[in-house]
Amino acid sequence: MEEIQKVLEDFKQKRILVIGDISAAKCPSFRKNGKQVLLASSALISTYATNLGATVSLVGTVGPDVSGSDIILKLRKEKVNLSGLVIDPLKPTLCWKKLHQGEAESHLNIITEEQMLESVLKLALGARAILYVSQNTESFSPKIYKEIKKVSKSSSIPLALFSRLSLKQPSSNTKKNDLFITHNNNSAKTSRSICTKTHSKRSLVINSKNDFDIVSPSAIKRHKAETKAELYQYEAALATMASLLLACYDSIEYLPKLAKHLVISNKGLSISK
Repeated sequence: MEEIQKVLEDFKQKRILVIGDISAAKCPSFRKNGKQVLLASSALISTYATNLGATVSLVGTVGPDVSGSDIILKLRKEKVNLSGLVIDPLKPTLCWKKLHQGEAESHLNIITEEQMLESVLKLALGARAILYVSQNTESFSPKIYKEIKKVSKSSSIPLALFSRLSLKQPSSNTKKNDLFITHNNNSAKTSRSICTKTHSKRSLVINSKNDFDIVSPSAIKRHKAETKAELYQYEAALATMASLLLACYDSIEYLPKLAKHLVISNKGLSISK
């Protein structure tokens, strides 16, 4: 427990930059009795990171709709830095379900992409880790990702990519990350193949709600957590803790231990002691 306590202390005041898909957990049409839309994707990762004491800047887009307003209000309440947030008047706020089913039209227009890139280059200064969330092939920006890679290399900032790009043939754009995060419902062999093809130092492969692999090109270790949670919550919790571990130690060695103690509730993310 002392070891976990030290890790949690190290998380405090670490500055990380989260970029990419900002989505609600449910489509606005599912709203009941005026209940606010739940956060998912990079929005939820950002709030989870602040729950653990980190300082978080978020760069991404929301639409000029009710879901977008809900997301902004919740992120401000969680003290996430939104100076890099762009409101795209041409696109609705993303829905996690549609994003993962490949139904979301999430192309960035040139103006929005340039605004995001300007924010990324400014906010990357002083960051201890960068997480780029691109869970739909349509939302991936090669231009932004290329610049992130340059910043990561020149400033020695660990870079994690959370992507749902093709598991069989990962894009060459995903190669040589410090950490590659993705989904896989298949065999351990496929998990190892993902890490090998992306040439990442390591991969975090989320297999199910309570099952994940930590993979290096030469080894694979499977882990389970005790917490029951929705997939969008569980993946956000794992991505959050992995990014903070990179910021602190440039390693995700402690992730399995932390995962066994993670607590996900309506109040956010915490680690039981």
